Amino acid sequence: MGASKTFAQSDTNNSQTLIQRITEKFGLKEPDVQSVVDNFHQEKFQQMKTQRRSRLEEKLNSAVSSGKITEAQKQAILKKFDELQNEREAQTKDLENWAKNNGLDKLGMGMGLGRFKGFGRGMHFWK
Repeated sequence: MGASKTFAQSDTNNSQTLIQRITEKFGLKEPDVQSVVDNFHQEKFQQMKTQRRSRLEEKLNSAVSSGKITEAQKQAILKKFDELQNEREAQTKDLENWAKNNGLDKLGMGMGLGRFKGFGRGMHFWK
């Protein structure tokens, strides 16, 4: 748990330092640079999410081909996978809104968001 806390702290500090350095070096507005970083993280998250589902689907296709599961079972697993993913994303948004409503979003509080939003577990305080 300490390693997660330390990593999260250094990751956040590194991102902020990088954003500040880019802002200063190129004379940009910090919100603009932050927006680019946030968009990059979101794109990366979507890419990883798609890859994770594709890998699952490949494994399930193999299981269907070898007769370990049926096509109907494969579809049920994929449906449940998508359901759970949507629930996790809704919970993440709920936690983010809760933190914002309670003035905790500016304290550097990560709630299982990890390096890319949507990954990780638990609540971490690092400032």
